[in-house]
Amino acid sequence: MRIAPTFRSTPCWTPALSGRTPMDTTTPALSDFRDFDAFVDYAFDGIGYKTTRDNLGLYVQSRLLTIDRKNSEVSGAHLAPAPHKADAYRQKLTRSTLNEWPTEAVTERLWALAYQIMPNASAWIIDSSGIPKKGDKSVGVAHQYCGELGKLANCQVLVSVHLSTSTLSLPLIMDLFLPEEWAFDPDRRAEVGVPEDIEFRSKPQMAVDQIDRLLDAGCAQKVVVADADFGANQEFRKSLQMRGLEYMGGTRKNVTVMRPNKLRHHDQEAMSLFEVAKALPDKAFCTITWREGTKGELSSRFAALRVVPAQGRHFGKELEEEQWLLIEWPEGEKEPRHYWFSNLSQRTSIRRLVRLAMLRWRIERDYQDLKQELGLKDYQGRMWRGFHHHLVLCMAAMYYLALHRQVFPPEARAVDWPRQAKP
Repeated sequence: MRIAPTFRSTPCWTPALSGRTPMDTTTPALSDFRDFDAFVDYAFDGIGYKTTRDNLGLYVQSRLLTIDRKNSEVSGAHLAPAPHKADAYRQKLTRSTLNEWPTEAVTERLWALAYQIMPNASAWIIDSSGIPKKGDKSVGVAHQYCGELGKLANCQVLVSVHLSTSTLSLPLIMDLFLPEEWAFDPDRRAEVGVPEDIEFRSKPQMAVDQIDRLLDAGCAQKVVVADADFGANQEFRKSLQMRGLEYMGGTRKNVTVMRPNKLRHHDQEAMSLFEVAKALPDKAFCTITWREGTKGELSSRFAALRVVPAQGRHFGKELEEEQWLLIEWPEGEKEPRHYWFSNLSQRTSIRRLVRLAMLRWRIERDYQDLKQELGLKDYQGRMWRGFHHHLVLCMAAMYYLALHRQVFPPEARAVDWPRQAKP
């Protein structure tokens, strides 16, 4: 397993640290992206023939249409300058996802742009999200937990890393989770074109691999923020620690810890996080406001203390280092609502711990925009390549939206918005 050195924590774009030569990611001034064609030229520079680049730009344009469904058939009909050309435009959109082109080249240019849009970004936020699907032929579809529905259902699940400030976030990587019933079935894999080097990986393992890709490409490291699906996994936390990364990871109330003291760790009685929280005096909790919401200030009661996670101690596993335990226990509730582990410095204030923990919900807006505005869940193809090309092109459309929502104020927004031809 690759172990990365400690990287600079200042926002930047640095040369690749893995030995490979990075692509040219010289980013134009943000003001140059008022023109849609300029954005397309930047995102797809050097990729294939001009026809290929034009088709990719057309697909991004199709994501920006103000229509309810954004599959190739409906989008092609809206983009075509005349009814008799609707089928030709549908084929252009379909070829954009099915033809071979280097997604890595596009994503790395988007990463450079993300760091320019958000020079003060403080976190890499990790998340997973489900896309409900009917049938079982599309790649990765299985009966599994779907966050959008809040239950087990037929769906595809994405694992993603987002760059985030307190007011804006953008996806850097989105990958499809391949369930075991797909990963170990050669016939199903062959039918949808899953590459031979793609093996089964848990979601936390996928997230670590994604972070390695960012570090290898020279992205400035950020605090890794994740919910309990990732943060409760001891191996995930250890992997981040090995890479010199700071984290704020959600965890669960039944996870056990020990209080650091002068005694030998194995002589101590481990307690669940729920037991630790119940044993704290009321004065250990204080009210923290982390940001202004649409309905006023967002605040709750929190306590922060130093602990040693005790997971695996009875199986001979090496204990983790002492770290922060953050507990949220809202006023009037019978028990705590959330728990987090963090390896941030012992000098870190509780206010910063809270703000980082609550940053996790920032990217709910990302998936809302991707699914509702940009047609992320409208893809009808079944192939591995097509689906991942669709993800990258949806990301590109989101970056263009971010530029014209965050960079250019409405009163000065003389943008060249993609035209929507009517059939």
